Amino acid sequence: HIGDGYLYPPTALLFTGFFNYIRDFYIKFLMVLIFNIGLVVLIITKLSKQYELSPREKFCSYILCLGFAPLHESILAGQINFITLLGITIFFFCQNYPVFSGLGLSLAILTKVSPLLLLGYIVSTKNYKILFSLILWSMFFVILSVFGFGISPILKYPEIFRWLSSQFAINPNSQSLMTKITL
Repeated sequence: HIGDGYLYPPTALLFTGFFNYIRDFYIKFLMVLIFNIGLVVLIITKLSKQYELSPREKFCSYILCLGFAPLHESILAGQINFITLLGITIFFFCQNYPVFSGLGLSLAILTKVSPLLLLGYIVSTKNYKILFSLILWSMFFVILSVFGFGISPILKYPEIFRWLSSQFAINPNSQSLMTKITL
């Protein structure tokens, strides 16, 4: 039991909280669906432009990505993976613009914890301008989230994260990698 904690890093509320102002469930669902599909289309468009895909390859990319079952499950389960993916996309495609690259990685890290692993990439490439930008953007978003939601979610998150890190349901239907390894 996590009490009044929030399962994602509290700063993720900055990027998802506006959906709470939509009262009607079906309208909210439709808006989240449009938002997520829009993010996926934006990412595919950027990738297809970057890699100069042919019209056929672009079409197949849209069909594959938009028809992919995990996309549907992620949307139906209320996941925020696409915001994180957008941040990672911005991070990699804006390497020549440290302010934007740092913003992208900050967005990714502040919605999910796992993109922290990309700090290894920054250190290995010695791109300290991106690291500095990441730190500044992250501080900005943390301060903004404190103003918006108070300090309590930030202070409670380390305990919630530790609790979440120890949750691996071990049964034949479990989907987590850790559960599959231990079965």
